[in-house]
Amino acid sequence: MSTLTAVDILTIHHRRLLCCRAQERVIRSSLFEKAWEAATTLQRSEACDIISKIDSVALSNWVSKIVFSTLDRYSMKILRKLASYHRIKNYSRIDKTKLIAILKEKGIRHAN
Repeated sequence: MSTLTAVDILTIHHRRLLCCRAQERVIRSSLFEKAWEAATTLQRSEACDIISKIDSVALSNWVSKIVFSTLDRYSMKILRKLASYHRIKNYSRIDKTKLIAILKEKGIRHAN
């Protein structure tokens, strides 16, 4: 570490800060809140471990895993918002079962 320059330290610090900001964006998203509410105690513990490691990609994947494994729990209003956000045509005319299948088929990962 003694061979590092002040610029190197600044660069390292800046990268860590950017990672923290990316993670904060995930945590502030409405999908994170929905995932947290739907998660079990064990799943919440897993999320806390990911947060402590400051890994925004892993946290986004955790949110997706929780949200899309529980799509059937969501109301049509929320499902339609997801469909609208991802530009699924005629989403307002599609029944819940079909809409869930289309969302899963599209592989939608995030809807902030």
